[in-house]
Amino acid sequence: MAIIEAKIKTLVDTMNGTGDIETVASCEGHWWGGRAPYIYFKSSAKVAQMIERNIRSVCWSEKSDSNFDWVISAQFNEQFDLTFQLHAPLLDRLSQSVWHSFWALGFRRNRIDRDFSVLNQVLKTIWSHS
Repeated sequence: MAIIEAKIKTLVDTMNGTGDIETVASCEGHWWGGRAPYIYFKSSAKVAQMIERNIRSVCWSEKSDSNFDWVISAQFNEQFDLTFQLHAPLLDRLSQSVWHSFWALGFRRNRIDRDFSVLNQVLKTIWSHS
């Protein structure tokens, strides 16, 4: 069994607990080595679309408590199955620079952790209405 990092564990557990999502890999994000946070998962395209719609509605609004714009990207895995990745494109870009990675993923880490909480609430709200 894979170890899930502590800061992203609640969000991963919520996704797996839906019964509609199977997480494959995740990273809470690390300033050393420039690794941005993500969750790689399997689900139907309809489920991924529903999550994306709700994330945009909540996280991209002007009144949002979210600090970053989170998106779901689709890709094919090694078996050519459609899979998805929940990530923040800005954090992906910032992680490529040592200084920006330290700033966004280290010094200002609390912003990412707050977003994990917002995303977790978005997911819980979706499945409470399903």
